[in-house]
This record gives sequence, structure tokens and C-alpha cells, in this order.
Amino acid sequence: MGKGGFLICIGPVCIPIQALYGALPVLYLLWDRIRPFFAALFPSVFPPLEEEEVDVAEQAKLLAALKPEALEALRKGSGGGMEEVTEEEDWDAHLKRSEEIGMPLVVDFGGKFCKPCKAIKPFVEELSNEFTSCKFLYVDVDELSEVALDRYGVVALPTFKVFKWGKECSTLTGVEGDELKERLKALCTKHSPQLDADGKPITVNPAAETAKDK
Repeated sequence: MGKGGFLICIGPVCIPIQALYGALPVLYLLWDRIRPFFAALFPSVFPPLEEEEVDVAEQAKLLAALKPEALEALRKGSGGGMEEVTEEEDWDAHLKRSEEIGMPLVVDFGGKFCKPCKAIKPFVEELSNEFTSCKFLYVDVDELSEVALDRYGVVALPTFKVFKWGKECSTLTGVEGDELKERLKALCTKHSPQLDADGKPITVNPAAETAKDK
């Protein structure tokens, strides 16, 4: 659980002090987590990495394979709003539920004393009411460091991650202001389950996808 709430803030991100314990191994193992921050400061030296595209056909297959009750739960959505996770057991329960019904988790890793986190939080709450086919969670890195730091290597705040089918699939950190809002909304759009007006998975025509890629 929490160990002090001390942060070092640099530009658009804050770094929890516990992330600096054993700094060299942490930085070595988590370079891909902090690279976006350096890319924002020195784009010519650390050009931004292109994020992998969503495999639409594969996602459609996974949704189509859901049991009727799981698909119905996905159709009903999250109901909007953010939920704070304070226990590791609760986190595991959310992750398992997301895997079972195909609902993406959009997770805001932040801190009570992180100014950039406070600045973006109202916008995240707006998104949670717009993208109800996703479940929005908030994790305080000091209160739940065993999840944020130990399991997912969150070393800069705010960090946003998307989990689908029980696995992490996207990370966003190191940007601020309007750019952060635009990229966060694009992330939610990109990973939202594709359902038709009746709440059924949108099928993909493999031939059409092949023709589009040529």
C-alpha cells in the first residue's frame, strides 16, 4: 500500500519516489515506459514510436465467440463514470471480468499530489461517460504500487493504459494539454468494441480487408 506520496515532477509528468529505488535496474527494464517522455522533449533524438494498429478482424472473431450473457453485459456497457481501485484483488477481478466479456479497461494511473494528473482527470471523467463500452479505472500509484509499479512499470504520471482480453495493449504517457486529450480520446475510439445498433459484433469481410491493404 501507500509509502509516502512523494513525487518528482518534470514538465508533463511526475515520477513517484519509490520508482527511483534501485534506479538503474528500473530504468533498464522500463525504458519503453519512459521513452515517450524523452521523445516529447527531444523528438529528433528519440522519435515517437508508432503504436500497433488494432487487428479489426481478430477483434471481431473474439467478440463473436462470446457467450450470450457476456455479449449482453458488453452491450449494456459500464454505465459511465470512473472507479478507483485500491486493492490488488479488486484489480485482478476487474481484469478477469474484462477478459470474460471483452470490455476494455481504460486505466488512469495517477497520484494525489500530481498536478498534471489533477488537470486531466475531469476530461477522463467526461470520456468515461462517452465511451461506456469501456470500463474506466483510476489507480493511485502510491496506494497501489504493487500493481502500478511492480506489475506494469508505471514510472511517470499520469500514465494511461488500455487492457483488452486480459492483456495490456496500449500505453500513453509523456504528453500534456490538448495533445493528451486528443490522443486519449483517439485511444478510446480505437479500442472500443465494435457493435452494431442491436449490440451484436460487427463482422468483417476478409476479402474487403485484403483489398483495402493492397
